[in-house]
Amino acid sequence: MLSAVMSIIVTLLLFFVQKYLSSRKNWLLGIIIPVITLCVMAVIFFTMKWSLSLKTVLPFAIIFALELVIWKFERLSFYKTEERRMRANDL
Repeated sequence: MLSAVMSIIVTLLLFFVQKYLSSRKNWLLGIIIPVITLCVMAVIFFTMKWSLSLKTVLPFAIIFALELVIWKFERLSFYKTEERRMRANDL
């Protein structure tokens, strides 16, 4: 029970950190969490000697894909905000 609660807390924390970093002016900040996720995945696979099967890779692939989607949407949101700000200054 405690493990499940901790997993949810860590997942939500990573989600909000990813969302915050992706919405900053420097676009590279948003890629930090996906790169860390890839490194953690690699360490887990090599140290635990898991076999590469759909059952073991799919959860990691879903997490990584969601992080990239968050990054992309936040970047688009940032650009739209910047565009609105520039148009307001032009008027």
